[in-house]
Amino acid sequence: MEYKLITYKNELDILMKDYFFEISDVRNKLQEALHYFSKKEGFGSGGKAILFANDLDESDEAFFELQNNKVLFSVNQATSSANEDSEAYLSFQEFYEYLKDQVEKVSTDKPEEKEELERLLLQVKQGLSN
Repeated sequence: MEYKLITYKNELDILMKDYFFEISDVRNKLQEALHYFSKKEGFGSGGKAILFANDLDESDEAFFELQNNKVLFSVNQATSSANEDSEAYLSFQEFYEYLKDQVEKVSTDKPEEKEELERLLLQVKQGLSN
């Protein structure tokens, strides 16, 4: 399957918003996703996924790119606002900034989850720095 490589930030922002809408608003699985991310394990839902090097084997084209402290964001066209199957590579820092923004958004909407979300976000930050 051919994937379009996303290189424009505004396009990536839209697709990441789709991803977080899916896992936070539709599935209510942000806490579960953060738990996986803290262990550098991928999490996907609805044809959208964040993957780490540990989720791939050496025969995967993206494996070596992910060895450089990056994640792969993969989007299936049928389940997103993308016009085609797409993927993007994000540094751990870029990825963490998206997570931080989402945790802040959800914490505002659901203050009862704020403490747990911030605890999990800290674990992600520590996990990504190892």
